[in-house]
Amino acid sequence: IEADVARMHFINDILDAGRDVYGDDFLARLNAKLQTEGDRDLKRIDDLVIRPSEDLGVLAAEVVREHPNLRIALNHTGYPMDRSPEQLAVWRRGMEALAACPNVWCKLSGFPVLGEPYTLDAIRMFGVERCMFASNFPVDGLKGSWDYLYTVYKRAVADFSLADREKLFARNALAFYRIDLPGA
Repeated sequence: IEADVARMHFINDILDAGRDVYGDDFLARLNAKLQTEGDRDLKRIDDLVIRPSEDLGVLAAEVVREHPNLRIALNHTGYPMDRSPEQLAVWRRGMEALAACPNVWCKLSGFPVLGEPYTLDAIRMFGVERCMFASNFPVDGLKGSWDYLYTVYKRAVADFSLADREKLFARNALAFYRIDLPGA
């Protein structure tokens, strides 16, 4: 597992959202970073952390499409922090654009409030095959215990088949991060 973790890199240039934070050259800088670092190692994995204001998800998808050899995990379900109707529409546009990129997978995390539709929306957009539950613990511990969070996730997909739940809770993460566990 240590070798798999060592291959993981993080795109640090996109931790916060908006061209106001990154400047008008955001796409050029992200593309240059990926060209310089990403295409050298076909086993490389990047975690993408964005808050999709100002259609940042759509912009990131434009760059990601140019680097189909990279495996990218979108963290925290794309951070739908502002849940106003206008910003949720922006979030959905960005999520749909990233979901159209077959090399982007979605980590379902960061939303511990039961009943919110973001989990199922993301699964519909990315498909069961490219989603995986993840924890934002201990940060999400502010909302409840680990057991509470896990129960929220289990309830969200209770109607899914056993095979799909196994993918969401374990198999997809093992495949994405190339972790070979005996018996898994």
